[in-house]
Amino acid sequence: MITSSAVLEINTNNLLYNYKYLASISTSSLAGATIKANAYGLGDIKIFKILYKAGCRHFFVATFKEAIEI
Repeated sequence: MITSSAVLEINTNNLLYNYKYLASISTSSLAGATIKANAYGLGDIKIFKILYKAGCRHFFVATFKEAIEI
């Protein structure tokens, strides 16, 4: 049996900084965030709420089911 012992720590301030920076330089296009696969294990609803509060209105998911759940 394979067990997991790794811990991934995400600084949400960095997440917001990265989104805001990319949104600021995408003057001729829209910026969005990919939150498929449970936001790559970070928690799709949590990440969605953080980015939505920061002004993100375009999100990408892998399946229709993910979109409905979010």
